[in-house]
Amino acid sequence: MDGESLSPVSGAARQAWEHAPEKTRSAEECREAAENGDPDAQYWLGVRYRDGIGVSRNDREAWTWLRRSAGQGDVCAAADLGEFMLCGPDRGKADDQAEKWLRLAAEKGNARAEHGLALMYARGTCAGGTDLKKAFEFFLKAAEQGEPDSAFNAGLMYWQGIGVSCDRDMAVRWLRRAAELGSAAAETELGSMYGAGKGVRQDRKEALRHYLRAAEQDYADAEYNLGCMYFEGAGVWRDCRKAMEWFRRAAWHEDAEAMYRLGLVWSDEDWEGHDYSRAEWCFRWAAEEGFREAQYSLAEMYRDARGVERNDWESARWFQAAAEQGHAGAQFMMGSACESGEGVPEDCAKAAEWYLKAAEQGNVTAGYRLGCLYMKGKGVRQDYEEALRWFEKAAAQGEVQSMKNLGWLYEEGKGVAQDFKKALRWYRKAASLGNADAESGLAGMYRDGKGTAKDLKKAAELYRKATEHGSRNAGSESAGLSWEQ
Repeated sequence: MDGESLSPVSGAARQAWEHAPEKTRSAEECREAAENGDPDAQYWLGVRYRDGIGVSRNDREAWTWLRRSAGQGDVCAAADLGEFMLCGPDRGKADDQAEKWLRLAAEKGNARAEHGLALMYARGTCAGGTDLKKAFEFFLKAAEQGEPDSAFNAGLMYWQGIGVSCDRDMAVRWLRRAAELGSAAAETELGSMYGAGKGVRQDRKEALRHYLRAAEQDYADAEYNLGCMYFEGAGVWRDCRKAMEWFRRAAWHEDAEAMYRLGLVWSDEDWEGHDYSRAEWCFRWAAEEGFREAQYSLAEMYRDARGVERNDWESARWFQAAAEQGHAGAQFMMGSACESGEGVPEDCAKAAEWYLKAAEQGNVTAGYRLGCLYMKGKGVRQDYEEALRWFEKAAAQGEVQSMKNLGWLYEEGKGVAQDFKKALRWYRKAASLGNADAESGLAGMYRDGKGTAKDLKKAAELYRKATEHGSRNAGSESAGLSWEQ
């Protein structure tokens, strides 16, 4: 967890404006009083310019009037001035001044200033650098005064044991307090906790309640999570229309993941209202925003001609975009495209590079295909030992073709000492999973008595199975078997 993941200073000043006596004054009256040295008028004039209340927004004017009010000892002005320097347009350019004003206000017990100082300690922008213990202390001080974002951050830090010893009960307590104070982020976090049963007893209805309360504040993460609940039927009846409604609301915040999920709803063939053309539009929007899952889904649509005409070039373009962001499935698809020449020039060397990237992320089929390239010497130097290594990795995760190839390598002694017993074992394992070529290989072992007693009847039976299951070699291999019998 770093400072950037913490909730920033809340817009308390804007809320306070609704109850401010200065609200009844016109901007001209407020300016006149401010120019006459009234610190309260100076403060509220600064707020007006900062937030564009009754005047055009003007950061320079805002800074000037907040600075004049703070200079006269107004604590709220000092806090807002520090906050403005911390989070405003010149963020990061005057951290020493931001710290100065926030510290002055914090010493007077101003909760927003304590929150701002906590953020600076968490982000490492204070003069002393990062100090998560002090960050927690200031968040807790502000939280105890009812600052909702500080209460939320204190809860997160208790949960993760950052700046304080991990204490899940205290984490839940402060997150609940933050939610009571109106923090949509805390409501959403509590919803996630109840949904997953983390730190609290799993209760999907309670999760729904918290998400709805956050969504009432137009909080994108909560709207997105509600969409997921209705789309997946998690604690509610599955309802694609409601899922779509919530994903749309989240997408209005320019949330690419929500737009991607909206595409998933439109492309769901189990829903009577599915529409591939709308799904394509959603996927494209999110893909162009750089969301890799959407890039992958858009590539699949062009590959499979769903809602669009088949276009191998366009498919490869989006697979590559996702692959370059580390999407293992897209990396495998790029390997396949480079090997076959679909949508890109045929290049087995590049195929090997993409398969390797995918395999290193655990893509089992990519490991198998990489092994095949090494076994055949396509795009890489022929290396049976390297092929064996990748086949063993894939076979350990249930990849049946790799099991069959291991049988062949052990039978032929390629990249490993010849071992008919191990060959037999791998053929049997692949054959038990219905692999036709493994059945054919196993039949040959029985026919020739390799690693087992010669059994022509068993061989014939296996050749028959292999042929039925689609083996192209079984028929020719078994041609002389009846004569031998």
